[in-house]
Amino acid sequence: LCNGLTMYLKGNLTNDGVLNTSTTNSSLVFNSSSPQSINGSGIFTTGTTGRILNLTIDNTSGSTSALNIQVPLLIQTSLTLTNGAINASGSGSLTLGIGATSTLSITRTNGSLTLSPVWNITGVTCNIRYNAASGSITTGNELPPSTLTIATLTANNTTSSVLLNSNITIGTSLTLSGGIFNIQNNVLNINGNIARNGTSQIGTLSSGNAGTLNFGNTTALTIPSGTFTSNILDLGYINNNTTSTVTIGGSNQNVIIRGYLNLSSGAFVIGANTLTFHTGNTPIVKGSGTLTTAPTSTLEFGKTGYTSGAAFTIPAGTFTSASPALLNLTINRDNKLIQNQAFVLSGTLNLIKGEFDLNNLKLTTTANIPFNRTNGTLTAGSASSLIFNTN
Repeated sequence: LCNGLTMYLKGNLTNDGVLNTSTTNSSLVFNSSSPQSINGSGIFTTGTTGRILNLTIDNTSGSTSALNIQVPLLIQTSLTLTNGAINASGSGSLTLGIGATSTLSITRTNGSLTLSPVWNITGVTCNIRYNAASGSITTGNELPPSTLTIATLTANNTTSSVLLNSNITIGTSLTLSGGIFNIQNNVLNINGNIARNGTSQIGTLSSGNAGTLNFGNTTALTIPSGTFTSNILDLGYINNNTTSTVTIGGSNQNVIIRGYLNLSSGAFVIGANTLTFHTGNTPIVKGSGTLTTAPTSTLEFGKTGYTSGAAFTIPAGTFTSASPALLNLTINRDNKLIQNQAFVLSGTLNLIKGEFDLNNLKLTTTANIPFNRTNGTLTAGSASSLIFNTN
């Protein structure tokens, strides 16, 4: 009986009786420099047979089975992976969560799960945290499959980065406390918010070239200022499938999309930032969602060294406003871009490469220097109009 206390074990745990961890804060901590195991024919219970309330591994042996679980165990409240790898052998297994209303916290520093746990987190508020480690952390079996939703993920590896190694779904909050959270070429489903206050929370978000962000929030989400590593998020795809809005907050947070922006539902708001469509043949996919711009927003279609992509017509109704306002618009692609709503520019139309077809619509500019041309061209139909409202 732990009776709300912490039991530190330097050797193996052989349970041939009853080990009760039902009292709040009852914990087992395995801290040794030699491999350890959990075995025996007895009962583990938190009031329900087969469960342990809290388990910590802090084993520095370096073994792939620093803690070898040889009996079936279920962790009810917390799993802390400070040092060492947890594995299983024989009839051993590890289940995470009780499958009912409760809270399960998983904290990883330099420890890991070699075994593949059974996830039982339906109805469970599952919170996962990454702390400052000796180097970068590549996520592993401490994350459930993306078909299951965790409540929160906190990235706080202040000395380096957390590298996402699988798809994940977050229901409540992604908190960027410290270091870089790099989704690499995986899918990050965010159904809640992104937290970063720039003081106690100074982490950043980055991606691989084929990474995907899926937004499914039901209330307004603002991506905080400074969220993107080096102020650039270069990724493959963004799917905006919200019933509310997703806003890129702050200024000079630049998003580069190599595949497409899918405006499935809700509004995707650029704000005072730059959205660049790289090389995709269909850079914008239009559902019922819209793209919201402002006089401080910049759109770029193509970029030096990345100008491929088929001729493309911006889908009708893409923009929230009938006459979307922009600061700058850059056309730098091999093939034609055709507009479908009349832009109002307060900055410059940059015709770097390729044809920009007004599609018999008007283009309004209030800039003192409305055009900058390298090799691009502007096509105006018989019903097109250019309106200059310079001061």
